[in-house]
Amino acid sequence: MKKLFISTIILCLLVAVGAFSQSVQLTPINDEILVTKYGGTPPNLAGRRTGGSVASPTATTASGGLVTFSGRGYTGSNFTADKAQISMTADELFSPTANGTRITFSTTLNGTTSLTERMRIDNNGKVGIGATNPLARLQITHDGTDSDPHLRLHTTGSFSRINWTTATNVHLWTAQSYLESATAASNYWTLEYDGIRHLYVKGDGNVGIGTSTPDTKLQVVGNENDGIDASLKITSGAQSMLFDGNEIDALSTGLYLNNNTALNVILAQGGGNVGIGTTTPNNKLDVLGIIRANEVIVETGWADYVFNEDYNLKPLDEVEAFIKANKHLPSVPSAASIQDKGAHVAELMTKMMEKIEELTLYSIQQKKEIDALKKRLDEKK
Repeated sequence: MKKLFISTIILCLLVAVGAFSQSVQLTPINDEILVTKYGGTPPNLAGRRTGGSVASPTATTASGGLVTFSGRGYTGSNFTADKAQISMTADELFSPTANGTRITFSTTLNGTTSLTERMRIDNNGKVGIGATNPLARLQITHDGTDSDPHLRLHTTGSFSRINWTTATNVHLWTAQSYLESATAASNYWTLEYDGIRHLYVKGDGNVGIGTSTPDTKLQVVGNENDGIDASLKITSGAQSMLFDGNEIDALSTGLYLNNNTALNVILAQGGGNVGIGTTTPNNKLDVLGIIRANEVIVETGWADYVFNEDYNLKPLDEVEAFIKANKHLPSVPSAASIQDKGAHVAELMTKMMEKIEELTLYSIQQKKEIDALKKRLDEKK
C-alpha cells in the first residue's frame, strides 16, 4: 500500500512538470524512442505554442515559434548556443480558420559563431535561398561570383540540361549546354522545343537561329521572303520589314533609308552596280523607268576645244554631205544608236555643246562674209 501511494505521488509530479514546463530534454536510450519498429504509426515529435499563460492560453501570434530543432556543440571549454537550426514558425495570428506557417533553415559559417538563416519555405510555398521574402517559387539572393555563383549545374557526362514541361509531359522545353570541348566554338548552349533545336549560342560568341553552325555574331536561317513570311521579320506598330538572304521588303509605308539623320547613304561601295526596276544593272546605277529631279549635276569634260586655233572646223558643204549620207550630225550618235545603247548624258552634252560652238564659229564666218559683201556693194555705188 505504501509503494502504491509513493508511485501515485511520483506520477502526479511528472504530470505537473509536463504541464507547466516550457521545454523537456529527452535523452534517447535507443532507437525505440524515435522509431517504431515492426509496422504501426511512426512517432511524431510535435511542438505546441500558445500565447498567454498555461492557465489561460491565447491564440498563437505571428512569428511565434512552434517547434525548433537545434544543434549545439562543445568548444573544449563550454557548450555553445544553437549553431544549426530548423525552425517552424507561425506566420500569422492563429484562428480556427487561419494557421499560416513557415519553415526556416539556419547554419553557422566556418570560422564564425553567428547563426544565420540560409533558406526558408514561406507560408505560400515559395522558397527563398538567401531571401527572407521570396517573390517566386524559387528566389536566390546572393552577390554571386564565378567561384561562388547563384546556381551551378554540372554533370559527369558531356551535357547539362534543364527541362520545362506540362503536367502530362506532352510538350517540353529544354535548355542544354555542352562544355566538354577544348575549343570554344565547339562548346554551345541550345534551346529546343519537343526535341527540335531552335537557338544555338556558341562558345566563341556566335549565335545561330535555325542553324547549329553560325559563322558570324548572329546568323538566321529560315524561310524565303515571299512578301508575307521570311527568315527575319521586324515589326514596329503597323510597320513591318522582311529579310532573307538577298531581299528586304517593307510591308507598310515603303522602305526608308536614313530617314532620321543627315548621314550619307552609300550603295555598292564594294564595286557592284545598283539597279532600280532591273535585276541586271550593267552600270553603277541602272534605272528602268523615269527619273524626276529638280536638278542634275553631271561632271564631265567640255567642248571649248572648238575655239582652239588648230581646231578642224569642217566646211559647211562637208557637213551637208555628211548629213545627206548619214542622216545625223558628225560626231553625234544616230537615233538608232541611242535607241539601242542609250545616251551617255555627259558625252552627249559635250557633243551638243561642240555643235553649238561650231555654229557660233559658222555664224562669225558668215557675218564676216556678209560684211565684206556689204563693203563691196557700198564701194560700187
